[in-house]
Amino acid sequence: MSWILSLSEVFAWIFAVLVILLITGFIYQLVSEKLYHRVRPGQRIDVFGRGMHLLCRGMQDGPTVILETGGGNSSITSRGIQLEISKFAKVCAYDRAGYGFSDPVNAARTFDDMSNDLDELLIQAGVTPPYILVGESMGGLLVRNYYRLHPKNVVGILLLDAAEEQHTFEHLPKLRKMQSVAAVTSHLARFGIVRLLLTLVPEKLGVPRKTSSQGIKELVSDFSRPSFFRATVNEIEAYFAVPIKMREAGGFGTLGSTPLIVVTHGKSFTGPQLFLEEGWAQAQDRLATLSTNSSFFVAEHSGHAIGLDQPQLVVDLVKKLIDDIAHPK
Repeated sequence: MSWILSLSEVFAWIFAVLVILLITGFIYQLVSEKLYHRVRPGQRIDVFGRGMHLLCRGMQDGPTVILETGGGNSSITSRGIQLEISKFAKVCAYDRAGYGFSDPVNAARTFDDMSNDLDELLIQAGVTPPYILVGESMGGLLVRNYYRLHPKNVVGILLLDAAEEQHTFEHLPKLRKMQSVAAVTSHLARFGIVRLLLTLVPEKLGVPRKTSSQGIKELVSDFSRPSFFRATVNEIEAYFAVPIKMREAGGFGTLGSTPLIVVTHGKSFTGPQLFLEEGWAQAQDRLATLSTNSSFFVAEHSGHAIGLDQPQLVVDLVKKLIDDIAHPK
């Protein structure tokens, strides 16, 4: 029977070590988050009783450029683009609920919820129309939904490898699986496990190799918080709340003659996102037909994250939109 007692002692020690590691990880995560929130770069604006983070740069001389990130991203991923655009226009980036420096909403979101948040944020911050909306990936659906609700506020749209209705809603089961993974990861993140993994292998963030060490550190801090993954869970639920009639091509509405630029990736999806490649080119072609005043570009050296892979291209196309609006043909 002595071996049973020895084995029980081993299990007790293993359990004690695990508890210590979990407590240490929990404290590590809490301290890291407190340090992160000391360096908010923009304003905290009250929106429907919640704090939302908004950072605007540049001088007002024409339309204000609004940057809308893709799903699972905060404004930190568009900071480099924002700095360059601010040299010739006023440009604002913000964090949707639960991302970056914005307070979370502990409930499922809809596209209308997010559009209304953006509109109220801009109103409360005194950022007046007209706007040029730049939407990347899921952000493409968001800016189009904003246009659907507030068309008079928008004078131009730039879509960066944007999600499109017909293609997107063919993959709802995949989205549900991604949502489940995010839900599980949110619990791991509470104990610093995600932060540790991303610190050890930051390439999993999918950022270009030329990203500075400080930039990677900020991205790791941003992408390893439990609230980040809970926000992702809540946002993915928005797809399932979209009415059936809006899930068809053009279901989020057309854009009339509003100036539109559609940009798609030149490098195929890889890894877990590879399934998206089939039908993606056709989906981008459909987006280009939404306006009678549209143009189409291929970001030859970019994967899905065009804003990170080819930021100068995005900056140049924003400038083109501004020039086209100021001097219509």
